[in-house]
Amino acid sequence: MKKSLILLLALILVLSLSLSACTKTPADGAPADGGAASGEQAAPDSAAAPDKDDEPADSTEPADVGGEDGADGMTVLERDGFKLPIPAEYADLVTVVKEEDPNGIVLFSVSETASVEAGELQHPGEDWGDGWLFSLGRVSEGRLHEMQCYDMSGTTPFAKDGGTYYVLYRPTDVRICRDGDITDEDMQQWSALCDWAYVRAPEDMTRENGLTAYSCSNTDVDIYLSNIAYGEDVTYSLASLDFGGDIEAPGFDGAPYAKRLLDGVVFEPLYDTEAPDGEYIVLNVTADVMYSDSVRFDFFSADGNCIREVFPDGYEVIYRATYADGKTVARDIMAEWCAAAAAK
Repeated sequence: MKKSLILLLALILVLSLSLSACTKTPADGAPADGGAASGEQAAPDSAAAPDKDDEPADSTEPADVGGEDGADGMTVLERDGFKLPIPAEYADLVTVVKEEDPNGIVLFSVSETASVEAGELQHPGEDWGDGWLFSLGRVSEGRLHEMQCYDMSGTTPFAKDGGTYYVLYRPTDVRICRDGDITDEDMQQWSALCDWAYVRAPEDMTRENGLTAYSCSNTDVDIYLSNIAYGEDVTYSLASLDFGGDIEAPGFDGAPYAKRLLDGVVFEPLYDTEAPDGEYIVLNVTADVMYSDSVRFDFFSADGNCIREVFPDGYEVIYRATYADGKTVARDIMAEWCAAAAAK
């Protein structure tokens, strides 16, 4: 009986130690993407994910940046003229790393200190990305356009300054780590840091550095239109009853019209909405960038900013286009595109 009890206690101890370990995939040094969004294919390394000039390099050294007290109880770190404001209540909870990037494209990487320390205990000398909250990068307009041609999960442009765009790279998985059980208090701290990192931090950085706020969506509509506007190896066709159906215009440059459709717009999927009745203009696109090589978009006359995406298997998604100027109508741009192509 005593022997059985000892064996049982030993088994419980082994299970407890196993559960205390951090369970996550090792980071490879780049802004990690835990996987594409549901139903979407992650971009190839050469396009959607930051290229080698945009990636944070492996580094665990504290940032060599100056810190000073700013307005509103902020601790302000600075590197290469860029200011990163950190709320005073979080300053002792995060580790800021200066990335080893000679081009200065990636400025800071911010992680939760408790997770970094726990990860070092769990796997000494290995960087698994424990506690990583976000990295701050800046890219050219051309590079941003390349990124917009693919799924940008984990990448959020949030501000611009002329032709330079500022981007927040974030994990798409949870990076909290503890050398033991994760408590409710640990999770509360982690949640508070995430709320700051993904909502308040971009706003604070935009204001502190005198940048212009910027946002864009990254739906299928955005991705396929971006490929027409900026990509390669993409083909498209148009159809409209106003021009007798299919419009024969091989080689017609649709980039100017795709760029207008993308200018200052947010496309929002509306999964519980039905398409309006009546006529629509058809845009068929073929590009090897998503889970389906080809897709059809319908732009409705009855509701000029309602767009229907139709897959080869018949599955449909409805989108609402909202333009910053409050005036642009997507269907009107499509009508101009059709007229120009038909006149070629």
